Amino acid sequence: MVRRRGNPFASQVKRLPHKALMRHEDPLRLSDNDELMSVMVSIAGGAECLAYAGTRGNELYCRVLSFDTAEKARAMQTWIETSGIENRAVPVPVNYPQLKVGRG
Repeated sequence: MVRRRGNPFASQVKRLPHKALMRHEDPLRLSDNDELMSVMVSIAGGAECLAYAGTRGNELYCRVLSFDTAEKARAMQTWIETSGIENRAVPVPVNYPQLKVGRG
């Protein structure tokens, strides 16, 4: 078994200091999430990028998209604001008939 030294997530966050914030507390629809990830990868242009849920400070209740350059982070923030993905509807849970347990 290989023992890691350090925190790989924390080191990746340090390597990607420039951030774009998407304020959306509720979960995204799968199609919206796929669109967001594809735009993030295309803006990164083969470089490293990272998406995670913010936990403190101005990142609280945000999805944080980290990049290696400020230009990429600004481009992502511009896309978030112009696409309106923050204001899109949340997924509606499907109302399937419930299974009955026991006799009845």
